[in-house]
Amino acid sequence: MSDQEFPLVESSPILVDLLNQVRRMENERVDLLQVIASLRAERDEARREVCMWQSISPQHDTNGIFDIADQRGWDCYKKQNEALDRIAQFDQENGFL
Repeated sequence: MSDQEFPLVESSPILVDLLNQVRRMENERVDLLQVIASLRAERDEARREVCMWQSISPQHDTNGIFDIADQRGWDCYKKQNEALDRIAQFDQENGFL
């Protein structure tokens, strides 16, 4: 949104102030979304570590890291699973399977 789209804004200090507030809020929103994405990535990495350590623990008889995550209701392998699904689909479509 530019001031050129709103010629009346230049003539009203109140509107200029409001427009600046909206821009600041939008910048804060973008910053917060980046923080959320970073925290989610950190959380998912910690969850993957838990799954890995639990899967190699002699005390647990599990089928693997994906099953551990699934049992806990975690989607920390979501991107990896989507990538594996795309590869499998490609292989099937091209007769590699």
